[in-house]
Amino acid sequence: MTQLQSQTVPGGKTVFVASNEFDRGSKGPFYVVYSTDSAESRWGYRCGNCDSFDTAMDTMG
Repeated sequence: MTQLQSQTVPGGKTVFVASNEFDRGSKGPFYVVYSTDSAESRWGYRCGNCDSFDTAMDTMG
């Protein structure tokens, strides 16, 4: 079951971070972020190291 936490990104949009879904990065995990609380549509990622949000990531993390 996906555990979601709502957060607001720059620009005022509310997104939902899945604390139990992540990809590994070189300095910390990248948590999957959804655009809805039903976890049907991915929005991007939240960096577990610096807590920033982005809609993509590369191999460098």
